Amino acid sequence: MYSELAIRYDLVPSCISSPLATAKVGDDFPFHNLQQDFCGLTADATRLDVIWRLSIAGAGMGMTMAPTIGATVRAVPFDKVGISSGVTNMTRTIGMVLGVAILVTLFNAYTQHLMVDAKEQVVSMIRSSDQLTTAAKNEMVRQLKGTEISHDNQGPTKKEVLKKMDDEENRVLATLPEEKNQAIKSEFIKQKQAVNKMWPKIQSTFTGAVVDAFQSTFRWGGLLMLLGVICLFQ
Repeated sequence: MYSELAIRYDLVPSCISSPLATAKVGDDFPFHNLQQDFCGLTADATRLDVIWRLSIAGAGMGMTMAPTIGATVRAVPFDKVGISSGVTNMTRTIGMVLGVAILVTLFNAYTQHLMVDAKEQVVSMIRSSDQLTTAAKNEMVRQLKGTEISHDNQGPTKKEVLKKMDDEENRVLATLPEEKNQAIKSEFIKQKQAVNKMWPKIQSTFTGAVVDAFQSTFRWGGLLMLLGVICLFQ
């Protein structure tokens, strides 16, 4: 009886109080579970934003695991303590591996879906620019569509785009007489300035998609944790 109650009521506060606290106080309430904590991160989050969340998560795991293992050990006869401890550690490890596999699967699915939307937004942004020439727009869109976008590969970099423009500039200059070179150079400078001005928005769009994927994944992780707590009372 003690073991059952210890396990149940040791996990319940950290899992259930988080969404209730968030609803009552807001996203800045400090006592969340890990999933709720990381749902609050944005693309502009600092290292400190991550550190304090991990600190709370580490403290919560430390205060949860010891009573849980202790409760399972005390619930069995002395000669079964080793078996009880081994089974507890085995189930904990299986749960961690299974949880990571589920979260990674969800994250990859969300990332693929959101990156497609982000790519379409960036293409629309490039097409609607009134500072880029049609040739520059087509080249940027071609590079973008020719790259597989994912959470660890967010398309061509600004350096690669500008290098393509430099190569195109050199190619055009080589085919024109000297008197027209200055005008062509001025036009390409304007194009590069337009790319530099637009690039933070492009980068923010892709980064925001990855952040949204993380947030959606951790929301599902929080839901799965709550379902696990509910199962403890069955």
